[in-house]
Amino acid sequence: AATGALAAKAVSDRSERRAIEERLAEVKRHAPQSSPISLDPLLALRQMIAAVEWCLAKEERNAGGVSSMAWSCVQAEMGQKRLAEEKAIQKEYRRHMAKLRHMSAPTPKANQKKSKPIRNSKKGVEGSGTAVISGISVPGSNESYERLFNPQWGTVRSKQGICAALAYLVTQFLELKRSSKGVLQDGSRLSLRLAVSSLARHHAFDEPEMPKNEEVTLPLLQPEDEDENHVFRGNDSVEFRSAALALLCLLDAALSWRPADPLGWMGQAEDAEGAVLAREKGMCSFSFFAGKLRKALKKASAGCQIAWQRFEVHLDAVRARTLPEPWPWIWVLNEEASMLVRNRTKVPLRVELHRPKSQVGPVSPLVDVP
Repeated sequence: AATGALAAKAVSDRSERRAIEERLAEVKRHAPQSSPISLDPLLALRQMIAAVEWCLAKEERNAGGVSSMAWSCVQAEMGQKRLAEEKAIQKEYRRHMAKLRHMSAPTPKANQKKSKPIRNSKKGVEGSGTAVISGISVPGSNESYERLFNPQWGTVRSKQGICAALAYLVTQFLELKRSSKGVLQDGSRLSLRLAVSSLARHHAFDEPEMPKNEEVTLPLLQPEDEDENHVFRGNDSVEFRSAALALLCLLDAALSWRPADPLGWMGQAEDAEGAVLAREKGMCSFSFFAGKLRKALKKASAGCQIAWQRFEVHLDAVRARTLPEPWPWIWVLNEEASMLVRNRTKVPLRVELHRPKSQVGPVSPLVDVP
């Protein structure tokens, strides 16, 4: 028994390391993307919240689990009903995924034709028209130009960039919950939670300057009598942060549920943050846990200030969480960014790299060579 447990632990650790490496590469690839400028950021956030709420509702309806599957095998009518429900779920899943993919700029393919480059007569720099990098329109630039001359390339810098990053996280969450896995294959959940915790450190989630005793009255869920493309009128920055904060905390709380068995039927929140938001710290199924999270979301959407305070406390706990490198800065800093030094004077300029004097031992001249 002990040998089998050690072998299972080794397989689980290897799977987690592989999943974290793959997730890190995906985050680096998605960081420079942005949602279309024509898309309202707050409307996009509400659509993402609706997708997460639908996923939690789907998980809550699956509370029957094994018993419902057994009855569907015995009774033909229940089997047909279950098949019809699966088709409706797949249709709704594809609809949400299509919306989420539209919120993120597509990655150009290798064989995609590039537009004819244009030359800037003043600076002599070639570009390909007007590019959109993290929601910022840059005339006469392309990806190669941004990689070389923009030290912030590959990071999230605007509301469109935040929307694209959150759309990626929600897409991965829906795919993760489409095929639940047990404790032996929990690397995807763990790595996705690292990406969520890392994005929470972005400056867009810093607490804004608001008057004291001001209540948050942002409807996160779309009312039935409201148009789907309704445009909000109000403090855009505060409302955008509130909606993004609620979505991020909801994702982190849902991902905090850790399965305790190989089939993923039972589990519990692995830390206090998810347990506080869901108000459930004991062993339970994810269906029950998802129902608790839906109640918290509905309370916040209805204007419950206690629910919004729980979101704020959850965000503070997530931002204070210790993360392994390079996760603390993967969304906001680019480790491959170039350092550009321009000398606009007629005086010769010499640039030296600073090295602390406390470093002991001889230093090789090749230590700073990239």
